Amino acid sequence: ITSATSANMVVTTPAGTGSGHIQVSTPKGIATSAGFLFVPPGTYSANAVVSTVMGALDSSSTVSVGAPGKLGLLAFDVVAPRSFGIFVSASTLASGTLQLLDPSRAVIASTSITTSGGTIPVRAFNQSGTYTIAVIAGASSTGSITLLPGAPDLVVSNPSLATIGANQNG
Repeated sequence: ITSATSANMVVTTPAGTGSGHIQVSTPKGIATSAGFLFVPPGTYSANAVVSTVMGALDSSSTVSVGAPGKLGLLAFDVVAPRSFGIFVSASTLASGTLQLLDPSRAVIASTSITTSGGTIPVRAFNQSGTYTIAVIAGASSTGSITLLPGAPDLVVSNPSLATIGANQNG
């Protein structure tokens, strides 16, 4: 802890620390935050972060980035083992990058984003903890993006095997 007041705490996070809940221990007990401490990815400073959102698996959240080249962060908890991807349902960002960070702040997947969207495919995760999605606006781009961290209810691995029709028996 670098400094603290009744309303604010400044901390330096060690290398390998990602976004997550804060736990404070005192002689009188332990308290864990309901919210998240957001840690920016890579070489970005806290000043580069213009918005933060508490999210959840299988729930859509909108992240806004109102300044070019800046970023917004969406954090959500995962209990492993779990498979999920990141799906974009709407975007007004003309250009940018979507990064998925694991609990140790390592970038484990990345893709370009535009007004047409972007997707990080579903994969299996074996580490529990807080995962973070970084929405990094392009050099001349601002806007918002709606993200769904989760997995589809149905995955068709070989569509040539059968045809599925609504309200058909047999």
